[in-house]
Amino acid sequence: PEFKYPKSTQPVSQHLSRISAFYTSHAMMLALTLVGSSHFVGNPIGLLKNISGGVAGIFVKPPWESVPDLLGRTVSGSLETVSKLSGTVGENFSRALPKDYRHKLQKAQKA
Repeated sequence: PEFKYPKSTQPVSQHLSRISAFYTSHAMMLALTLVGSSHFVGNPIGLLKNISGGVAGIFVKPPWESVPDLLGRTVSGSLETVSKLSGTVGENFSRALPKDYRHKLQKAQKA
């Protein structure tokens, strides 16, 4: 978002407070977007984008096109989220295994 500030005769401390609040809220929004789109939570932002695209289609396309599109996007987004979440669980589980056992597994996979 763009920072817009009207001309004002307020004290400098109020200006600095308002500027600080703006950039703090912007930083928090970016942090939440980063966490929401990361793999360890299954990318819920991607899921919401898929579903919202399908919902938007309901208002633009005829029903016989929009309903299958919404269902397809919902299923696709859900499966993508589950896939990323299960991949993260698998990666974390493999890190919990003893190092020598992981080494044996890697050798067996290469053979």
